Amino acid sequence: MNLLNEPIGIQTISLAAVEDIVVWVVLAVASAFSSGGSALQGLYTLLLTMAFILIMVIIIRPIFNLIHGYYLRRENDCNVYIVVGCFLLLLIASFTTEVMGIHAFFGAFIAGLCIPRKGELVEFLSIRIELIIVEFFLPLYFANSGLKTRLNLLNTGRAWWTLVILILLASIAKIVPVTLATKLCTRKSWNYCASMGVLMNTRGIVQLVVLNIGVQLKVISPVIFAMFVLMATILTFLTSPILYLLYQRNAALKLLEESNTTTDINLAEQGEKKFEKSKEDLATISVGELGTISQNNISNEPTKINTNDSSFHIPSSHHRSTPRSFHYDERRRSTIHDNENLRRPSRMTLF
Repeated sequence: MNLLNEPIGIQTISLAAVEDIVVWVVLAVASAFSSGGSALQGLYTLLLTMAFILIMVIIIRPIFNLIHGYYLRRENDCNVYIVVGCFLLLLIASFTTEVMGIHAFFGAFIAGLCIPRKGELVEFLSIRIELIIVEFFLPLYFANSGLKTRLNLLNTGRAWWTLVILILLASIAKIVPVTLATKLCTRKSWNYCASMGVLMNTRGIVQLVVLNIGVQLKVISPVIFAMFVLMATILTFLTSPILYLLYQRNAALKLLEESNTTTDINLAEQGEKKFEKSKEDLATISVGELGTISQNNISNEPTKINTNDSSFHIPSSHHRSTPRSFHYDERRRSTIHDNENLRRPSRMTLF
């Protein structure tokens, strides 16, 4: 869902890393006390584990940082000596924890924490390790976990009801505290905080590793192992749809609302620009041009109006000050004069 570069993805990965560290420490303690023997032997294994962690963090890590800094100044921090040294550290740490009575996974985890973070060494190693692990070893590990999962042991209604209760309790114990803690620390919306809880509720590789170690150490039974594997699978599959309803859909609606608001603002700005441009165009027209336009539109010729008696002319604009009574008297005189002219030919025939 492309959340790795968003704040919710970055915060979730950080919390998951801290959780993994706590899980590995608890696993080391559980391995120390479950390897057989008395409680004194378990305490001895626990002290050896603490000494191993201190040696790796206080001695081995500074030495690696010093060597890596030497090659980093020469712009050659990914040379073959550094890469081989990292793999040797990984193998030695895994072997040491296995001899101490703790699983080899714990030693590999501590070795990964001691690798220098400056330069391009971590990215260089990650690209090459992930290619082999994701494409080859990880499918084999999941296949091995699937072979160990015996679903035929869940052949009673009580077992399935136990699985349902286990899923509900595990979800509540993970989602509710993470949601409340996120709300208390970040003051963000409840959808954001609940999405953090759902992301932290996923079970992945770390839980499978812990379950497999628990089976090897005979801490959990095959029935409990099958229940936990099913719980991890179901909760992981439910993460995407729940996260879409809580976070992705609201984020998409918010983005759509922001885009509509931006479009309205752009349209308003375009309208204001057009209005300002029209005002500038009108301002460029001079007073003389307005006078020329008005003079061209006004006709100086008189307008003819038909009447019942005869036709007469309305004078032009420079004669409009003439009184109306004057025009009436002129029309009357012209009418009388015309009547007199009509009578004159009849008089001329008498002679």
